[in-house]
Amino acid sequence: MNQAIVILTGGKSSRMGTDKGLLTINGHTFIEELYDKFSPNFENVILSVDKKPKYAGLNLDLVEIEDIVDCAGPMGGLYSIFKQTDYSEIFVVSVDTPFVSVRAALALIDLSSGHDICIMENADSRLEPLFGVYRRSCLNQIEKLLNQGDHSMTKLCRNCDVKIIPQNSLEYLVTEKMDDCLVNLNTKTEYTKYVKKQ
Repeated sequence: MNQAIVILTGGKSSRMGTDKGLLTINGHTFIEELYDKFSPNFENVILSVDKKPKYAGLNLDLVEIEDIVDCAGPMGGLYSIFKQTDYSEIFVVSVDTPFVSVRAALALIDLSSGHDICIMENADSRLEPLFGVYRRSCLNQIEKLLNQGDHSMTKLCRNCDVKIIPQNSLEYLVTEKMDDCLVNLNTKTEYTKYVKKQ
């Protein structure tokens, strides 16, 4: 399958005060943790970065792809990936979500057939656009929003053919709880709290 896992790392980590990709958990950086989780199931692992080379020192078998559009957030990352590769679809995960479930990711891929985007809706009825499948068919909408200066991933989902999977349905499919799966660690307090639980 012409598909890749994309780890979004282009954020400024301003609230954390340090590069979140290099924070550690279980003795590995967040990037290494995600790489170790996903690389057995994805032949191609890509880091979406603001500038490269950014993580060459980690010596992982992955590719860094630099943002074409500055300060455009995750949408800019998606745009840059599709414009600089020939992947027909990608699975996206944010670097600050080290507890994500590979089984959930694979389930979303299985459920995504025939749709531009497939993402989860969490228990609070909020969409989780940074953990899901994006197909090249949504590139035109990405370009349109970027040209308007609009970087809203939620709006992108509204403008595309999106399949939304409720959290409880995904939990049933993968037989595991998803409460901490998409916890994103933005501050040192959050990082300390969740890493201590591991």
